[in-house]
Amino acid sequence: MVEVTGTLQKQAWRDRVLPPVEEVRPALWSIPVPIPHNPLRYVLCYVFQTSSGPVLVDPGWPVEDGWEALGAGLASIGSEVAATRGVLVTHAHLDHHGLANRVRAESGCWVAMHPAEERQVARLRDVREVAALNGRWLRRCGVPLAEEAGLIMQPERLRDLMDIVPDRLLEDGDDAGVPGWQVTALWTPGHTPGHLCYVVGQADVLLTGDHLLPRITPNISSYGDDDEPLDEYLSALGLLGSYDDREALPGHEYRFRGIRDRAADIERHHQARLREVLGQLTARQAGTVWEIAQELRWSRSWAQTTGFLRRAALAETLAHLRSLRLAGLAQAAGTEPELWRPAG
Repeated sequence: MVEVTGTLQKQAWRDRVLPPVEEVRPALWSIPVPIPHNPLRYVLCYVFQTSSGPVLVDPGWPVEDGWEALGAGLASIGSEVAATRGVLVTHAHLDHHGLANRVRAESGCWVAMHPAEERQVARLRDVREVAALNGRWLRRCGVPLAEEAGLIMQPERLRDLMDIVPDRLLEDGDDAGVPGWQVTALWTPGHTPGHLCYVVGQADVLLTGDHLLPRITPNISSYGDDDEPLDEYLSALGLLGSYDDREALPGHEYRFRGIRDRAADIERHHQARLREVLGQLTARQAGTVWEIAQELRWSRSWAQTTGFLRRAALAETLAHLRSLRLAGLAQAAGTEPELWRPAG
């Protein structure tokens, strides 16, 4: 059973307003930072107060409204951006790490992330190479030529995403370096290759980033030549059962308890999606990612799933197809576009 503990956060979510700044444990705060034009509305930045300045977890999207909200939130707890000692990144998505550079420029703090996340970001720095990879991915998925322009990752978005170089790298099990706190990095790949949760030793909390959210499932996308993000995600999700006695502090929405049950809910969702994808594949006998994705149930109709949302839907469909292939239930012909069939 999942129990909502962030009741003010949930009420604010229902009212479509920012939740309050809250002290979730002594000297551990949550500060909502708005995300413009996004259904997630805000990211929850967590702040560890230490004797040498605050350490932030995921400072938020790089826009002025976010910067002002972060500064106001820190001021409300008697601190300021300039006093920041460090920034812990759960993963390199703009709604999470986007303000890290500006915080570092203002304060001289360090920024830390997992090595796999740093490698992922580094690959994006060659914009020409990324453009070539983008084109190949779209062709592999069978995206019609007339649709490609609406699904290409724009260079300016890539520039923002790649513009982060960590000062520290945190492997699974490393101490996160928060003075006076026992904070341990927990590697939970899937949503991104280097996603980290943070276990707080002297408090019964687990900072879950986007790995575990109370209401929605994180997007699990396949963009590489032969990656298996869904199986990585489900394996990492299984790690969380041992933290069931803790309160989950997610990157979005509201705090909750019932980590094991929520993880089980998400696993059931993906198992149902795998069955749905296999069913479509069996009915068609052969199909491209584009053709299969159109037939799946999404939160919006396919016609309404446009732009980045359509790109994410394709990438998630591919992730499920690759999981089925790993299980021996599907196979892909080495063609362009890639043609998927049931195995056997």
